[in-house]
Amino acid sequence: MHKKSFKRTALRATTQLKLPQNASTTRFSMTKNTGRLRRPHQATSTTKRWPAPSPQSRIDILLARLASASQLGLLLLAIFGYFYTVLPVYQKSLLDEEIAKKTLALNTMESDLRAKDVELQEKNRSLAKLNESVAKVQKDLGKSKAEIGNLRGKVTTQYSELRPRLAQDFQWLVASLCKLSTVPEGGLADCVESKVMPTANLVALAEVDRRQLLALIRHDNDAIHSSWRTFMQGIQRRKTEVQQMTTDATAKCEQQRASEDYKDRMKKISIDYQCSVDANRASSELIKIQIDEMFSGEKVLASALAAVARKFLSPTGAP
Repeated sequence: MHKKSFKRTALRATTQLKLPQNASTTRFSMTKNTGRLRRPHQATSTTKRWPAPSPQSRIDILLARLASASQLGLLLLAIFGYFYTVLPVYQKSLLDEEIAKKTLALNTMESDLRAKDVELQEKNRSLAKLNESVAKVQKDLGKSKAEIGNLRGKVTTQYSELRPRLAQDFQWLVASLCKLSTVPEGGLADCVESKVMPTANLVALAEVDRRQLLALIRHDNDAIHSSWRTFMQGIQRRKTEVQQMTTDATAKCEQQRASEDYKDRMKKISIDYQCSVDANRASSELIKIQIDEMFSGEKVLASALAAVARKFLSPTGAP
């Protein structure tokens, strides 16, 4: 805008300028950049100054400059107003909105906190009641433990007195239900476990004592069967001896009866008596052997079971 006013002023001054007399022969040129008139090099050497601008053109120039300055000042004022009035107000509104949101969230959290506080107090009351109940139960439990300890002591005493009777019942049941003549070789321990232990007579027997008795029987199982075989071999040997003695006595009697002395009445009575005594002696020995054979298992088993009972009732109870 300032450039346009300047051009108009320059054109107006050019029209009012009085040219010299030889102006018709002198050519003037105006540069594009400055808008000033220049004479060509062919002009005369004598130059004249242009007259000063009129007051009206100065006012126009001053007004143009003032207009430009006012526009620049208005721009600066707008920028200043934006940064120091509009922007702070906008930022303040954003802050107010954010504060309102935070306040609402804070109120919600305070409400939740109060609800949690009430719930926590209720939990504390319930916990206090539960602690009282636990303390009461612990107190009752202590009393119960003391009573159980007393009862256990009484039961232990009674059971200690009952163990010898249970050991005797065990021996009797094994001798009755697990005869060595009926069980297979080495099967005494299995017979005791399957037939003796489940009986009603041994219901009061503690589990640890059951395991201990079975362990003792299993430990002595082979030795018991070996003793019984040895005993039966002795029975067979005695039978053989009695049979030999009977054969010898019979042969001796037949020999004496075939002799001349047998014809004598007194000697005959003596020979018959001696033969009868020898026969009765062999018969008695055979009966004793048969009785021993009949009760061989019981004798061997009774001895072994007595040893088991002694180990069972001993303080160590080791096999």
